[in-house]
Amino acid sequence: MRWGIVALATLLCLALPSVELTASGSATAAAAAPVRSDPQCTGDGFTATSRDQEVADDLMASRMTLANFSAWQLPDDLQWTEDPFSDNNWVFQLNLLHWADPLRRVGLATGNQAMLDRYQSIIHDWVDDNPVEAPRSKFAWYDMADGFRAIALVCLAAALPDEPQWLVDAIETHAEMLSDPDRFASISNHGLYQNLGLLALGCSRAVAPWRDLAVRRATTMLEYAVDEEGVTNEGSVEYQASNHSWYLQLAERLRRCGLPRIQKLDRVDLMPEFLAQATQPDGNLVAWGDSSAIDRGVSIPGTGAEYAMSEGRSGPKPDRTFAVYQRGYAFSRSGWFDTQPASRQSLASIRFGAPKSTAVHGHEDSGALGYYAYGNQVLWQPGLWGGAGGPERRYVLSNQAHNTVDIAGAAYDPTVSTPLVAATTTPAADLVTVDSTALQYASWRRTMVHVKQPEMLVVDDRVNQLVKRPVLQRWHLGADRRVTASSCGRADTSGPGSNSTFLWIGGCPRLSLAVGQTSPLLGWRSPHVNEFVPAPTLVARTSVLQARMTAIIVPRRSGVRPADVQVLWSRLDQKGGAADVRIGRRVHRVTFTGSTSSVRLERSPSTTSATIRKAARIRVGKPLEVLVKVSTATGQTATGRVSVAIGGRKRSARLRHGQVSLRLPQLSAGRYRLRTAYEGSGSVRPSRTAAQTVVVKSGR
Repeated sequence: MRWGIVALATLLCLALPSVELTASGSATAAAAAPVRSDPQCTGDGFTATSRDQEVADDLMASRMTLANFSAWQLPDDLQWTEDPFSDNNWVFQLNLLHWADPLRRVGLATGNQAMLDRYQSIIHDWVDDNPVEAPRSKFAWYDMADGFRAIALVCLAAALPDEPQWLVDAIETHAEMLSDPDRFASISNHGLYQNLGLLALGCSRAVAPWRDLAVRRATTMLEYAVDEEGVTNEGSVEYQASNHSWYLQLAERLRRCGLPRIQKLDRVDLMPEFLAQATQPDGNLVAWGDSSAIDRGVSIPGTGAEYAMSEGRSGPKPDRTFAVYQRGYAFSRSGWFDTQPASRQSLASIRFGAPKSTAVHGHEDSGALGYYAYGNQVLWQPGLWGGAGGPERRYVLSNQAHNTVDIAGAAYDPTVSTPLVAATTTPAADLVTVDSTALQYASWRRTMVHVKQPEMLVVDDRVNQLVKRPVLQRWHLGADRRVTASSCGRADTSGPGSNSTFLWIGGCPRLSLAVGQTSPLLGWRSPHVNEFVPAPTLVARTSVLQARMTAIIVPRRSGVRPADVQVLWSRLDQKGGAADVRIGRRVHRVTFTGSTSSVRLERSPSTTSATIRKAARIRVGKPLEVLVKVSTATGQTATGRVSVAIGGRKRSARLRHGQVSLRLPQLSAGRYRLRTAYEGSGSVRPSRTAAQTVVVKSGR
């Protein structure tokens, strides 16, 4: 089931294109094909489903369930202003009328005239109650609603043996309203559905001006709405999927009308490849913009989206693991299903590009990150809330609800773009750098390095501001995660499956945690429409004019303890930085600038100690015995040779179980400098002790 949308001035969302109505009872679905139909009676909500019979039975009993809402008892006389759930989206769906179409389908298929009469009466009642000059509902003539309803009128006209005058007039009125240039939503999916409705009317009634206007508009819309890479202007991954479905519907309506295919529809053929890149290893979409936080991807036969949704069992494999789209999305994954199982794959993503003001269903997500690894979502998006609007809707749109940098008291400017500075890829790591000036009186540069082996994410944020204000990094985590934060730049999550460790280098930002905070809202997520649940948000804070916070996020597979993850060494400079990160018994050096990155396996640091046995009894004529031990930062047992030098003499020996005892030759009385060194091995670095003073005494 795909989503559609409805928006008021404050972008209150959401309706869906394929609205199903649930019923409380069970019944056998109609098996026969509908009769007396029109080629343009097709599309979302107007095609048969396996539940048609039970939905139609429910409607005959005056029970209706619109998608995302519970059942509602229809009154004897609908006013079309009913709002039982205090939600604009429900009222919007009510005025679409496609929810009544199962009555038509089942009535025609089974010869049930009562259902057809009920279907006609619902539509007639709407027409009577909502004239253009004085509609009862504010959604009656809302753009997109009239496009849906025009298709319902086409379907009803075909189902009747004779068209009543009220229906002829309603069709004329809808065509007039859909043709009005002042009402046309020319840059969004609302306009697309207005075109679909007008095209359906023009083709069904053989009215060339209606039909040709719809084709011209759709041709112009495609130039802007879908770019040459097959990405929509919606600012939403979910709406990438919905628009793909709706543009396929446009192509099918053209075919049924005997019209040539619009050339720019070739761009629509590229849309599934974007969806493949935006599909996580678990089959959920990366929830950028108005998208559910746990929204499933869509399998489109013969495309990379089918491959992504089938876990590589069918469909063509996408040709890259690093994809950058100029409309503001970069996706970096560790591999596809031919090289890694879903449980081992990772996907990191970052937003940039056009400002929110140009993306109808976008969020304030300049520079925001998403991250999935080892079977769990590491960094979450907020979701979308719903048509009820209110503070919850404002929150999920806001910069505060995303994995971004924020500045206390700084307004977010939705009219500025976020330029892409660099995007580079190597087999070991992918890097993306973006710039943002969306925060008032400040500039911000973010470099994201997705290290694919071992798995980790390095995020380097540099902020320059004109006024000293607190600079915040926010990391939104799973609702089932518990978080333990230390006093100096470290936090660890715990919970089912894999977890994560957050480390900061170059300083110790102050860490805090918000879960279900209400004033202001922080620590929430909307996993489904109209659902708002508390979820932990980890906040790192510093307060300087030129702030820099560099975080390293290390996902931990099951069985990997927080103690197994550690930064052993780090460096930051104007060009970039580097860090040695220990994961288990291995150390990995990550080096980055604003445009390049590298990863290599490092030998473990070691520490050598030397203890002189019976040091208080060192006398002339007695041998000097030294116990040498070598420990490693990774906990592995050191191997190789150590040497001890004193008085111009040197002895060496091989370690056993990380230590060895060396006996040195006898020395004459005097003061000596004892130096001990470990030569290192293939996995452990050399180390040495500081020089020790040894006094050899004469006599007994």
